[in-house]
Amino acid sequence: GLLALGLARSRRRRYSLVSRPLERAAAAHPLALLRSWLAEAQHLEGYLAKCAVLATCSEAEGPTARTVIWHDLADEGLVFGTNPHSLKGRQLAEEPRAEMVFRWGQRQVRVRGVVSRLHDSAACFGGLQREQQLGLTFLSQGKPIDEDEHA
Repeated sequence: GLLALGLARSRRRRYSLVSRPLERAAAAHPLALLRSWLAEAQHLEGYLAKCAVLATCSEAEGPTARTVIWHDLADEGLVFGTNPHSLKGRQLAEEPRAEMVFRWGQRQVRVRGVVSRLHDSAACFGGLQREQQLGLTFLSQGKPIDEDEHA
């Protein structure tokens, strides 16, 4: 049957419209506003503030989403890592448009744009903790694992 993404109108929570000063601040300095919100979220949520849902799409698999940990908020945009052979990497190679969604308390932030490969990916990997580097080296992203392997 057909599925609809959304909620029945009667179940929706009503929110007031965004205030004009916030709207102007977001339009004038979106990265500065995002950095401010991130700092607040990191203070309240710690490392969880760096978790976001990344949505990608391809002809074969259709739309998919997964939680990623992003590394940096640079002038070019949000920096995150991926294995080019993972589902995410393959989808981004086919269709580089993506969307990242953050949920910080009552605040939800959506960032949409074109993903491009950074030339400095080795430096990003080098900046990770040793345990993270080892985990990423041996991780087979997007492939099912047995329960015994996960334990």
